[in-house]
Amino acid sequence: MALGDFVTLQRGHDLPDTRRRPGRIPVMGSFGPTGYHDEPKTKGPGITVGRRSASFGVVNYCSVDYWPLNTALYVTDFHGNDERFAYYLLKTIDFTAYNSGSAQPSLNRNFIHPLRIRVPAPNEQRRIANILGTLDDKIELNRRMNETLEAMARRLFKSWFIDFDPVHAKAALRRPLPPRPAQHGPRNRRTLPRQLRGFHARCDTEGMESRSGRRHRRQPQTRSQTIRHSSRNTKYCPRTYATPLHRTERVGHADDVASGKFCCQRGEILFGKLRPYFHKDGVPAVDGVCSTDVLVITPREQNGLVYCWATFPQTK
Repeated sequence: MALGDFVTLQRGHDLPDTRRRPGRIPVMGSFGPTGYHDEPKTKGPGITVGRRSASFGVVNYCSVDYWPLNTALYVTDFHGNDERFAYYLLKTIDFTAYNSGSAQPSLNRNFIHPLRIRVPAPNEQRRIANILGTLDDKIELNRRMNETLEAMARRLFKSWFIDFDPVHAKAALRRPLPPRPAQHGPRNRRTLPRQLRGFHARCDTEGMESRSGRRHRRQPQTRSQTIRHSSRNTKYCPRTYATPLHRTERVGHADDVASGKFCCQRGEILFGKLRPYFHKDGVPAVDGVCSTDVLVITPREQNGLVYCWATFPQTK
């Protein structure tokens, strides 16, 4: 069968940029889509073949209505053959032997129409086109996925090594907290760490009370308490306070504390109010005093779970 009997090729139509109007109709050039227009010149699906210079013999497929430019040949009649199969068959043809140009390569439809080809029956064409089309669709999907991954990698590289976003985020966490209010009632719960907001709101129902308002009067040889960091991964929840918990890190004298002081008793909960995200907490082993930068909490019921709830990080 001659190529001209399989498909009919024709030169495309001129459409300069000044005549193009905004739209969704693809304008097919020698290398494929080159823009869009609001009016199609031919129905899809269609095939174009580049006919000049570097685009000589480049075959492209368009599944919708389109406008073929004069830099390419396009199929005007498939003669009942499968459009997708015709696209794959044309891609197998080497058009360099049919160059009609002198200074620059040029493809003339009259030179290639007599070309002899072998064509299967239409049913076989559709099966072949279905298999090849499925592979092409998978290749296109992988190409888009790779483009997405490359864009994500570029953005991540820029964020980490050019803009230094992780460094800025870490520095922002180290900034000192705003000054705390003088009172710690329900209206001021936002100054407490996130883990203690619900704790403070349940003071009436869960039987907890804050003793941060009880000031210390200077007494000789009164012991002062210093608390330490709490482990964020601690899973130990004792049943009672008889079992050793997070003991205070250092015990000194009240005169060593230059700032204001609060009284604290053995078994009470001490929670550091400055930079609460460090989770400084402890349970004093003796009666004494602590700095006013420490929140003193007294449990009405000696339940170790209350201590864990108040001081350990919550997951919800």
